[in-house]
Amino acid sequence: MLAITYLGLIIFIVFFEITRSKETKIDFLTLFHLNFCLFYALPGAILEASLGTSSSATRFNNEFQVSDLQIALAIFGGYFFILLGFHSKTAENLGKKIIIKSSSPTKVFLYAVCLLLFACFSIYIYSLQYGGFMVAISKANLIRAGAEERGIFSFFKRFILCSFVSAYLLGSYIFCQKIKKGKWAYIIFGISVIASIIAFLMSSSRAPLVNFILVFYLGYVLKTGKFSWLFTISFTWIAALFIFYGKAFFFSLTALPEGFTAFINRFVEANNSPDSLGFNVYELLKQNFAYPVDSLYVAFHKVYNPRLFVDWYYSFISLVPEKLSNIEKPETISEINTRYLTQGNEYVIQPGLLAYGIYVMSWPGMMINCIVYGWFGRYVQSILSNYLQKIFWMPFIYILIIQIWIDILLVGDPVLLIQINFWSLTSIGLLLLLTTKLSIINQIITLPKRLK
Repeated sequence: MLAITYLGLIIFIVFFEITRSKETKIDFLTLFHLNFCLFYALPGAILEASLGTSSSATRFNNEFQVSDLQIALAIFGGYFFILLGFHSKTAENLGKKIIIKSSSPTKVFLYAVCLLLFACFSIYIYSLQYGGFMVAISKANLIRAGAEERGIFSFFKRFILCSFVSAYLLGSYIFCQKIKKGKWAYIIFGISVIASIIAFLMSSSRAPLVNFILVFYLGYVLKTGKFSWLFTISFTWIAALFIFYGKAFFFSLTALPEGFTAFINRFVEANNSPDSLGFNVYELLKQNFAYPVDSLYVAFHKVYNPRLFVDWYYSFISLVPEKLSNIEKPETISEINTRYLTQGNEYVIQPGLLAYGIYVMSWPGMMINCIVYGWFGRYVQSILSNYLQKIFWMPFIYILIIQIWIDILLVGDPVLLIQINFWSLTSIGLLLLLTTKLSIINQIITLPKRLK
């Protein structure tokens, strides 16, 4: 019965998204709706539909889930609380008071070049401790899994993805500016794309490449107003294939020092192994998108002390390397969530926004989390949407900021959120600090004559 209810929520979200009025073809709520369906409503329906069978066991252990009305109420309530915060007039009005004045395109171009140089330096220093680019790429999967010891320059890994922002800015400078560009601009842009690919391979994660392409495509849609169904469908299929075979791909990179043939053989072996799911859409959705629902299950059924938003304090402490601060970092909510789900700590499972709210303060914590999340999204959208056609780089940075906002929904844990988005937050912060002037409109209230 609950499976049908989840499907009803998906139908409502699709209908609401199609019929609601929008200033642009794509806004914060558009991508929120897509991700909420993929990570909450659809997995909820799938897990409910498979109850009583072996497929209803979570991907983390062999325990069978039971139909849980609390999870359904949390997903439905969370969605509508986020909508409530997003449609706040206060957020919209406050956002419109922020004025952004961008510097000359040349200054933005120079900033992008400096950012690229810093990203390349970080890639070089980070890979140097492992013996070069190829070795660092081949060990990326092992490093991420904790099987390979992190080197002394691991701090620089936080900045290798700054090449992404450099590529966005250089791309917007070349393709969105009606001025003559020298050949060096195209060469530098090409270098930024190559550096971004190397950084993506070193990250050993599938999401950065998908997000990298999405920023360029959706930024183009915002800038031109042209939407291509052919590209969208093609990209969706390619992204799905990459999600299916991405783990095998990164595992196969461990054979890269032995040659390309060894890489291909390792890839074939990985896909033919008993643990491989093959091209199974059902298992893909359950194993890659259901973790927020699984996290809700343990958040409701485990006994623990409320977190009371202390993780936001921990998130800033986590930015300081332990070797420099000599401060023992407390256990994060993601580590606790992982222990509840797997009874181990071999990898980290983030709880997602809704489960994090439950961990914080049960139902009141989830309600506060969701309303603030929606309010903040509308506030930032109100600031940026006025400049999509006025500032040449804004469409690309607008999509990047939406991705950060979506990460809050999918990650939940403030410590992990700051860590994975440190490069983007730093790059955007410096962009605004060095190439723009921010101001606030001061409204002067004039009393009517009869009241004077």
